[in-house]
Amino acid sequence: MAIVALLLVSFAEYTPSARAEVLLSRAVKAEMKEPEHTHLLKIHSSGMNCNVVVRDAAAVVSTSDSDQSLCGRLTNNLHDAGWKWNDLVSAHRFKQWRDGLEEKQDTISKLQDATEVTTTASDGPLHRATLRLRSTDYRPMQARFVFTSKHGEEQPEFEVTESEEVPQDIAISKPSPLPATPHPAPSPASLPVVNPLDTTESDVRLVLHRLGADKNVLLLVNRKLNAVQVSGIVPANQAASIRSSLAGLPNVETHVGPEDDGQPLSGWQDFHGDAPPLAYEQINELYANDTQGRRMYVNSLDAMTLRLTGEARTRDALLTLMKRNQSPASATQLRAALTDIDDDMRADLTSLSSALQPLAGPVIPQASHLTYARATQLYTLVHELVSMNKSDNALGLDETLSGIRHLISGS
Repeated sequence: MAIVALLLVSFAEYTPSARAEVLLSRAVKAEMKEPEHTHLLKIHSSGMNCNVVVRDAAAVVSTSDSDQSLCGRLTNNLHDAGWKWNDLVSAHRFKQWRDGLEEKQDTISKLQDATEVTTTASDGPLHRATLRLRSTDYRPMQARFVFTSKHGEEQPEFEVTESEEVPQDIAISKPSPLPATPHPAPSPASLPVVNPLDTTESDVRLVLHRLGADKNVLLLVNRKLNAVQVSGIVPANQAASIRSSLAGLPNVETHVGPEDDGQPLSGWQDFHGDAPPLAYEQINELYANDTQGRRMYVNSLDAMTLRLTGEARTRDALLTLMKRNQSPASATQLRAALTDIDDDMRADLTSLSSALQPLAGPVIPQASHLTYARATQLYTLVHELVSMNKSDNALGLDETLSGIRHLISGS
């Protein structure tokens, strides 16, 4: 438990994802206190309106001033996403959808009297959703949705506002009911739909692997709405190769700079301590009269754990890509890249174990592979051990060494 607490502190900047989790959890608690009620959903998109009265999740009628083509399009989108009408302005359903995403990007926007949580998914029928929460009680006020077609193209955004004022003259057309099975099984003869961004990201990652740049934790590969973005800092002799190699790929944005340009362009948050390393005395004894040797030892440990973190992040990304629909040729190349990363991680874990033996004792590296989260934990603990630690760190030397041995061995 102490190790978990340390890891939460050491890397816990209040990120957009962390803030989104807190805000949505509060909104769900507030929502649970409200009884079910009949309400009006005012839906707007591309100059058209669809006003829908919701009596419960299934009983829905639209008012006479609705554009039935817009109502029908939203009905189909809800079907594809597995949502119900009552889910449109629901903190509970929004959080449930967000929690189920393998990859997501969160944005928090502070307004005068509300806060908006926006989550963008890397795949699926619902590409982006925004929930506006009232500042006073976290009650959902409005929602916006961007769905994608079966071919991966974005559709116009829906804006949904909930109103308690239900019109008396509900005239009436009934939108098509939502199908009982929101996700029908595809026909065996149908070809899988490949998201174009999956193909683009695969091409990008294979190029970076060929150049040996995918171990660099300061180089990020992120998805935007219609493009894959590569950003960060790399060795000076590698920056030009990356830019030229990616230049021929469609829908790729490259923002890569050499290491001597100053601050990193990537989102990697390095660990910053404010107190001496926990193994300060032990390292001084190992290199009593060798200042340069001591510096080289500390730097080598830092470099190894940074490289392991970059490899683990790339490994997680390759596994995610391989789970999606890929062409046989692309799947084969991704599998080969994954094998290379696995071999490199085994070698780096073995080297790290040997280098740490004077401090941690003999440790047999695990046969399995570190996830990005566990590699980040390992980097944090090693950094505290030999470089800098935090003055409010609750762990001592022995507990930190135990955590390092556990992460390396997997025991």
